[in-house]
Amino acid sequence: MIELGRYTMLKVGHKSAPKDPKRHKKLRSSAKRMTTDGLNSLRYDVIKSVKTAEYQLYTNITVNIGA
Repeated sequence: MIELGRYTMLKVGHKSAPKDPKRHKKLRSSAKRMTTDGLNSLRYDVIKSVKTAEYQLYTNITVNIGA
């Protein structure tokens, strides 16, 4: 079975934030945090799920992440 994943970031219409001076420390500790951070802890409601006909390589899933 083929398992693929792709995420699209929502674009925000504002100026970029300044670089975090602690970003390198956060990157080094990311392996410890990845099971509880980000998409693993995201709460969402599935709005629509559509399998593609072409090769069935992916499923387009539309979700509401709340705002």
